[in-house]
Amino acid sequence: MYGYSKDWLTTGKEPKLVTGQGRKLSALQKRIIMDVEQMNEDELHALFAFIESLKKIMKSPPSRTKTQFR
Repeated sequence: MYGYSKDWLTTGKEPKLVTGQGRKLSALQKRIIMDVEQMNEDELHALFAFIESLKKIMKSPPSRTKTQFR
């Protein structure tokens, strides 16, 4: 339900997280997850807001600059 492996919960045996559908997490993804797990509620809200803003930026078409019109 929360992404933790049953084996890790019962025995402490790695991997800690279930990656789902045969997908393995990169070292960076694991590091990010560990950092997120340490965040307090305010930090999580700020991170969520940042992620939502980033999604909007990634979906919007690139803005045109003056040099693109020359």
